Amino acid sequence: MERNRYVYLIVFTRGPIWSERMKGKGWRRRLHFIRRRPGMAYQLLGSWLSMVLTGSEHRHIVVTDMSMALDHSFDGVRYRLHEHLHHDKSINGWVSFESSHQIHWPQFEGREATLFGATVKRLLMWATRGLYQFNNCTATAREVLFLCGIQPPRRCWNPRLLLQWFTENGYDFTAGPPPSAGGTTDR
Repeated sequence: MERNRYVYLIVFTRGPIWSERMKGKGWRRRLHFIRRRPGMAYQLLGSWLSMVLTGSEHRHIVVTDMSMALDHSFDGVRYRLHEHLHHDKSINGWVSFESSHQIHWPQFEGREATLFGATVKRLLMWATRGLYQFNNCTATAREVLFLCGIQPPRRCWNPRLLLQWFTENGYDFTAGPPPSAGGTTDR
C-alpha cells in the first residue's frame, strides 16, 4: 500500500570549509593537498567564495526524505543515507515539509559538471544576481519543492534566499542536525 503523505527536509549546511580542513597545517602541507586533491581544494575554495558572495553561512543545500539524501555538490549529484546527515558537523539547520507526492530520486542523476564549467556558471550566476541560473544545489532543491507542490520564486537562487523565503512563508527553521530516520521532525 502506498502512503499518501511524505516528509522531506531541506538541510542547510556550511559545506566544506578550508580553515577547518587546513587547521594547523603549514604552507607546504597545504600546497601538497592542492596538488594531490585538486577537486577537494576546488570545493573548499568554492564554499568560501559562496560565503563571501552571498554573505551567509548557508552555503549548500541537501534534500532528504528521511531515508536517502540527495546531495548536488560542485561536481554532480551524489546520494547518501539520511543517517550520515545526522552526524554531519557542517549542518546549520533544516526545514521540513510534507507532500502527497513521492520523489523518485533517479530523475536527478546525470547532472555532472566539469569543474571549469561549473565555476564559470557559478560566477555568471552571482554576477547577474540570479538572473542566469544553472543546475546546482539550490536549483535542485527548488525542483524538488516544485514536484511536491511548493513553489518558491525564481529569485531564491542561493541557499540564504531560499531559507528567507521559507521563513517568510510560515515554515520553521530548526537549527542543528536533522533528526535520525527513527526519530521525529517535531522538536
